[in-house]
Amino acid sequence: MKRTSWLTYFTSAYGACWLILLIISLATMSRINTGIFGLVGFPVVAVIYATLRYTADSRALASESATGSLSPDFARFLADHPPLLGASPEQQAQAYGLWLWQQRRKPDPGQAH
Repeated sequence: MKRTSWLTYFTSAYGACWLILLIISLATMSRINTGIFGLVGFPVVAVIYATLRYTADSRALASESATGSLSPDFARFLADHPPLLGASPEQQAQAYGLWLWQQRRKPDPGQAH
């Protein structure tokens, strides 16, 4: 699962507020004055939405990493590298990716040079 940025969630919620208001305005054929709520309220609603979605993504990424869905070797990698057990899931995944890259670069002992 790829992480979506907080700003993406914020802009989508803010845009959705204005789009809904536009649709209501077109449906009622009237001018809607949002006043101070449009200036301050819509961004506040968007901040709350973006924060909730972003933390939900973080939890989903952490649970995905905790279940070992990256690779069957991931649990063995963590067992071989105990200091990473207390690290964040992003740091664990980054260290695992670096370890995999180093494993691919090692020459096969059975091959002649």
